[in-house]
Amino acid sequence: DGYAALRGPRPAPIDPVPDRGEPNGTLDRAAPVALGGSAEGTIAPEGDIDWYATEVSSPSWLSITVTPPPASETFRAKEMDPVISVYGPNATLIATRDAGFIGDAESFVVPAASAGRYAIEVANYYGAQSPGPYTVTVALGESPRGFAAYKNYPVGSWPESVAIADVTGDGKKDVLMTTSFYFDAANDYKLFLFPQQESGS
Repeated sequence: DGYAALRGPRPAPIDPVPDRGEPNGTLDRAAPVALGGSAEGTIAPEGDIDWYATEVSSPSWLSITVTPPPASETFRAKEMDPVISVYGPNATLIATRDAGFIGDAESFVVPAASAGRYAIEVANYYGAQSPGPYTVTVALGESPRGFAAYKNYPVGSWPESVAIADVTGDGKKDVLMTTSFYFDAANDYKLFLFPQQESGS
C-alpha cells in the first residue's frame, strides 16, 4: 500500500487464533465429541475444515446440529453458512447437509447402521473465515418417519370413495372406504373401516 511504498514499517501479520479443537483439519485428527455433548470451533483461516468424531456402541440414529454465529445485519466479509458431512466407520460418506443460509443452523438425522466411529466434517459454504465460534452438537436421534411398504387389503368389490377421520376416538386418523357394485353381494355398497395402529400404519 501507499504507506509501505513510503518505507513505513510493515505491521506484523496477524495469525488467526486456533480453536481448542485444533489441529482437527483432517479425518485422522478429528476432535472427539461424546454422544449428548457438544464442541465449539471456528473456521479459521479461510478455507479451513474441521473434523469431529463420536463413538456409537450399537446401531442407532445420530442427530447432528451445527449452529453458526448469527448473520450480520450489514455486509461483512466474514460470514458462515455451515455444511455438514457425515462419514461411517469405514470412512464412507453417509450424507451431506446444506439446507440453510448464512447464520442458519444446520441439523439432520443420519443412520448409524453399525457400532463404530463416525466422523463429522464441518465446512463453510462460502470458504470464508467464520466471524466467531460455532457449536456442533451430537446426540442419539429418532428414526425419521416415512412411508412403509404398501399393503393390499382386498375388499371384494369396487372401491367408490375414501375419507380420513378419527372414528375410533383414539386421536389417530382412520381410513373409511365405501364400495359400489361389482357382483359381490357380501361386499357391494358397504363401508369399510381401516383404523390407524399405534405404529402409525
